[in-house]
Amino acid sequence: MSTIKIGIVGCGRILNAHLRGYKTLYDQGYDSFRIVALCSRREDNAQRFRMRGEGPAPITPIGRGAGDPLAVPPMYVSDIHDDVAVTIYTDYKQMIDRGEIDVVDITAALPVHHEIALYALKSGKHVMVEKPIALTVRMARTMCEAAEDMGLVIGVAESARYSNSLRAHKWIISEGLIGEVQMILMGGVGLGTWSPDRVLANTPWRHKKLQGGGGISIDLGVHMFNRAMYLCGPLDTMSAMTAIFEPKRKLYDEEGKRVLGEVECSVDDAYMAVARFANGGLGQFSCTSAGHGPNYQVPGGFIIYGSKGCLREGRMFCDDGSSDRVIELFETRAPRKLLTKQFPHGIRDVFALEKYDFLYAVETQRNPEMDGIQGLKDLVAAYAVLESAFAGRAVLVSDVEQGAVEDYQREINHHYGF
Repeated sequence: MSTIKIGIVGCGRILNAHLRGYKTLYDQGYDSFRIVALCSRREDNAQRFRMRGEGPAPITPIGRGAGDPLAVPPMYVSDIHDDVAVTIYTDYKQMIDRGEIDVVDITAALPVHHEIALYALKSGKHVMVEKPIALTVRMARTMCEAAEDMGLVIGVAESARYSNSLRAHKWIISEGLIGEVQMILMGGVGLGTWSPDRVLANTPWRHKKLQGGGGISIDLGVHMFNRAMYLCGPLDTMSAMTAIFEPKRKLYDEEGKRVLGEVECSVDDAYMAVARFANGGLGQFSCTSAGHGPNYQVPGGFIIYGSKGCLREGRMFCDDGSSDRVIELFETRAPRKLLTKQFPHGIRDVFALEKYDFLYAVETQRNPEMDGIQGLKDLVAAYAVLESAFAGRAVLVSDVEQGAVEDYQREINHHYGF
């Protein structure tokens, strides 16, 4: 395959971060792709992202600071390349049926992930899809099976997987520098400006079971468990409780000042879970988008204890009394071959790296690191939280993956005909 032609479905705020990732790739010399189509149910939404200086005014960025992808300033396909005329569609089936694209990049809302992905795969298109991969485990499994049957690549946009910090912690654990992993702690209380009771990302579907699946357990849970399993290995057992602390959440205007209405919540805004990993290690996980007063997060995002030392707040502490900065160790002692592989073209932007991983997989006909199966496993772990809470007992994560435990999800699957 020469130039990979990409059609993007979904033109909301998160698209700015994805376009910035594509631009970073292009600017660093990886230019074997072109974005040739944008699709949104509303034509003006797609027009916002086609060409700088044209179309409707951009959507106001929101978010919790420079590191939040929802805070990325407006981006346009013309910022990346200007040698292709981008076609606008309001029907993704028409975009796919035209046959002018090789890849469908799905940045649309979660409720339609499975619908668009399955249509694209059955039409012979490779698929990249925003996290979570799908609304339920059954839907995600069906998507993975379709990709395998068609011999196509499916990737999941789990950008946090590619961060320098996460790679560094993984390397230290893999090298055995803190021994066997025994415990990991992750989580906190509050999500900045969204706490205690604002509609997350100004998208009400995140608080509805039939549209979001779960609440914070799914929305951020897939991030949390992706990192946990990357660092500590597969999960075996999950025991969890969930809660809805704020049954009504407020929806504000673009400036975040005027309340436009309230949203009734039918999914969790808090969870606490303990898990056993396949290697015998233990994990403690918690998250809430509620929380009145100052937020609190586990320092550094997570703390890991091993049989020879621990990792916390970006440092490694060993039993011999030594202490080193994690990233400094990684940058100076990890093999150059590994660094080149994990950060091709010297790129450190996580959205650019996820795009590279996927596009290079399409070029070389291999699975990306964040393939559909990994996206499925992340979703399985998040749903293990909800299935455990729903059943009032611990569950085997493998039972959730295989569909032997899906009582919480049954209503959703039935609604969508799965």
